[in-house]
Amino acid sequence: MTETGTVEALAAVREHGDRADALARSAAPVLLAAAEELYAGHRAALGCPEAFARGVSRSESDDLVERSVRAELAVALGVSERVVSRELEYAGLLVEDLPCTRAALAAAVVRWEAGQVICAVAATLPRESRAAFDARAAPLAVELTPTQLRRRVARLRDELHVEPLAERHVRAREDRAVWVVPEVDGMAVLCARLPAPVAVGAFARLDRIARCLREGDEGALGDARTLSQLRANALADLLCDGDVAGTAPGGEPAVSTFVPGVRAEVRLTLAASTAAG
Repeated sequence: MTETGTVEALAAVREHGDRADALARSAAPVLLAAAEELYAGHRAALGCPEAFARGVSRSESDDLVERSVRAELAVALGVSERVVSRELEYAGLLVEDLPCTRAALAAAVVRWEAGQVICAVAATLPRESRAAFDARAAPLAVELTPTQLRRRVARLRDELHVEPLAERHVRAREDRAVWVVPEVDGMAVLCARLPAPVAVGAFARLDRIARCLREGDEGALGDARTLSQLRANALADLLCDGDVAGTAPGGEPAVSTFVPGVRAEVRLTLAASTAAG
């Protein structure tokens, strides 16, 4: 390709990219309007609770009304109640607590994804800190990618939060958990929410195991596994068998010195008449 052709190709790419960016930004006011309508509908429904909770006590009615309204909105939008709950929370933040971010979205100077990043962090801040956060986060959204913005607003959150980090960490520890996310082709993702030192330490141990297997006298030759694959194997062996014997390269894994921690269970459900013969 000639130099002229290269310049023209680059110009065409930039032109298409600029148009795509403009279209993505132009969607922000529409999505903001949808969020505002959702929030308005929620507030209107809460104004007539008797339509959603009849024949129950006052103590029960508030929760029932809220759940009923969210269920109605979920049906209207064709999404789950969990999604509606998150969208209502973010819509409320934009309408009540984040005027700068709301204005940027309405003017189509930032993408909707950037507004979602700001809302996600603002939701974890005390209300008295949100105005200062909004004033500083909204201008960042104009210049940064969502990934860059996420890192910057996380630091901004720590700077503006009125509660000391030590107290927040004690409360955040209560949310520690482990869960599995199914994926296609017989795979799944094992997730763990842990205190940062524990999570980093666990990963560091897996990394050391993987590097030892890669660099050891017996491991490297003929073993094409990547460090990521070796870390995954080490994690699976530690959790399922108690050691990392199964990470050894070769056709057959080495015999584990521990009793396997995972056992298959088969459960049958029979009708009472069948069980009685």
